[in-house]
Order: sequence, then structure tokens, then C-alpha cells
Amino acid sequence: MNIKLILFSVVVAGVAFIAVFYWKATRPLPDPITPFQHEMLAKGYVRNHDDHRWYPRWQSYTNNGCVIYGTALDATFKCRTPLSGGIPDGQ
Repeated sequence: MNIKLILFSVVVAGVAFIAVFYWKATRPLPDPITPFQHEMLAKGYVRNHDDHRWYPRWQSYTNNGCVIYGTALDATFKCRTPLSGGIPDGQ
């Protein structure tokens, strides 16, 4: 094989490795979960990303016919009937 091609491939791989390492070292990290959020997650609540209120997962299934998409901290609710109540986010 051509030595220039091999050398070029090694240099490209090294640059890619350094770029990935730099990106992982400097990327912004998500905010840590607050104690209030941890408590709500432990109780089975899910936070709606539209109004930032916490709703019980089991009641949204049974009472409102909701399907929940996304993570528990940033969920999207698709419900047959509108959600009511909920606990305001206490960040």
C-alpha cells in the first residue's frame, strides 16, 4: 500500500480522536436534578413540558387517558381529556 495513504489515515484518525475528546470535555452538562424533582420522580410524578407542572403518571393514564412521550422531567402529554390540577414546579 501507499505509505502516504497510511500516514494520512493515521493523522485523520488522530485528529478525530482529539476532536471527540475535546467535545466530550467541553460540552455543557445538563442541570442536576433538584431535591424537589428527585422527590417528585420517586413518587411517580411526571413533569409536563408545556406548563411545568407535575402530574401523577397513574392518574393521567386512568383518569385522562394520557399517553406520555419523552423523559419524566420533560414529558409531552397526549390526553383524551385535559389535565387538571398538578403540582407547580418547585425548583
